[in-house]
Amino acid sequence: MAKIVRKKHVLRIERLAGLLLFTACLLSLGSSLFLGSFNNALSMKLQTFEEEIRTLEKYNEEARISIQGLSSKDRVINMATEDGMVMNQGNVVTVVDDGE
Repeated sequence: MAKIVRKKHVLRIERLAGLLLFTACLLSLGSSLFLGSFNNALSMKLQTFEEEIRTLEKYNEEARISIQGLSSKDRVINMATEDGMVMNQGNVVTVVDDGE
């Protein structure tokens, strides 16, 4: 009768080991599916952000070109002349940057 009890004990350990193996396999499969879909979602967000960055860089470059055109010396002089302003050469000071 003692031998039968030992056999049941061994079967319980084998069942426990089998159950743990089955659970580990299910968890591994579930996590791989979840991580795959999560990776796809992150990849789509990354593409969206990169597209937005390219759009903003293009907008910034257009604004930089517009600012350069609007702040040109000739344009400022023309607008001042149209408004009746005149340049007094006695008040003109030239500043030279010698790199210091």
